[in-house]
Amino acid sequence: MFLTMKFSKSNILLVIGLVEKDFIQYNSNG
Repeated sequence: MFLTMKFSKSNILLVIGLVEKDFIQYNSNG
C-alpha cells in the first residue's frame, strides 16, 4: 500500500514536471 502511494506521488510529480516543461516552451514560442 505504502509503495503504491509513493509510486503514485512520483508519477504525479513527473506528469506535473512534463506539463510545466511544455507550458514553458509554449510561452517561449508564443
